[in-house]
Amino acid sequence: MPDPVAVEVKYDPALGKQGFEAMQAQAEELTDLTRITADTGQAVTNALMGAETIEREDVAKELALFDERLLNPAFYKELRSRAWALWYCDQMLGLAVAEDGSRMLPVGVVNEATTVRNRMYKVASHNLEEENDELGAVIRRIRAGSGYKDLRSDLMALATLYEEYKDLIANDRFYRAEDVRQAQAYISQFIKREVELDTRLWTDRRKRCWTLLHQAHNTLHNAIAFAFSERPEIVAAFPSLHAQP
Repeated sequence: MPDPVAVEVKYDPALGKQGFEAMQAQAEELTDLTRITADTGQAVTNALMGAETIEREDVAKELALFDERLLNPAFYKELRSRAWALWYCDQMLGLAVAEDGSRMLPVGVVNEATTVRNRMYKVASHNLEEENDELGAVIRRIRAGSGYKDLRSDLMALATLYEEYKDLIANDRFYRAEDVRQAQAYISQFIKREVELDTRLWTDRRKRCWTLLHQAHNTLHNAIAFAFSERPEIVAAFPSLHAQP
């Protein structure tokens, strides 16, 4: 049987994200995951090469003849999306295991968030610290915060104080009503960044997307091997996930 022809496919962030979003719900529903047994980068390349093959008119016609109980139509309709979803997970996992410094939000965003945090703290401490013991304890915890590490939790605590005790702080000359909205926006950015760079999350998602790709690709590979047993060039154009160029 002829060896598959080596092809070069460049990662496209937009297609990766699009593929992942299309497959995410299915991936999260999986309960039986398949162990990753191949170089995922090469597997994706092979799968995308296979997708080109099954989109050929003659191949598509043959696959359409299969009973749906033997060949789920979703497998050939979603092969590209499943491949891009896995590649996207590979990329996101790579970001997640990068150096700690890259986990931080951009310096400009951090500086802006810190300015809002400091202004809100000044208002809250001046007006609430002596109000009662409980509020005093909250203010002292915020005061003890340590830079970037505690910036998100400080903003969350201050936003809560601003909402619950607006009547006590609204007349302070440093009070800005929009600071609550800005604080919540920064909090959302922190959470989004943490999710994006959660190593365990992307390790799990990568395995789930591998399972989806493996399931579809292996079924298609067997179907093509059967349907085109006398046309080895077609079979070669749909390499296994483990095939090396």
